[in-house]
Amino acid sequence: MTTVSLSIKNLWGCYPTDLRLLEHRELDRKLALIRDLINAKFGIVDATYALDEHGPMDGKAREIGKFMTSDELLALDIACARMMGFNPQKINHLQNLSAFIPHSAETLTPQSNVDLSRINWRFKIRRNFIDSLSFACFHNDLLAKIVFDSPLTLPIYATLGRKPRRKLA
Repeated sequence: MTTVSLSIKNLWGCYPTDLRLLEHRELDRKLALIRDLINAKFGIVDATYALDEHGPMDGKAREIGKFMTSDELLALDIACARMMGFNPQKINHLQNLSAFIPHSAETLTPQSNVDLSRINWRFKIRRNFIDSLSFACFHNDLLAKIVFDSPLTLPIYATLGRKPRRKLA
């Protein structure tokens, strides 16, 4: 749903609820708040292996064999997205985070021991029908509630030949 999940998006795991899928509205603002609350001093992106085409649960594992670090999480994520072959300006949470995280042009231009502009791992997104439905839920709180946390959840999943990944109360 977010194209990439790097240092800032991975902070979403710090959001204290077991049903974070119902909380994606204003994701970028919430990620900025979490980043500030935990006072992250640096980020590490472990790209020993990465999922291509479809994540976060499925996809093709690719061996990249790299680690990237930075003392500025947004710059790290922008650089990694570029190295993956994505345009960071087309990744909503990275673009919108700029409104919530104070920075200057210098902080978003990472210094590196390699020429980052020469790296393109050519990652791609391959969404399927279920992803399209999930994308609609990602952007609509009421639809997310109906699909993921209502009496209709089990019949909806059954219609799609799926089972919820978590036990429903």
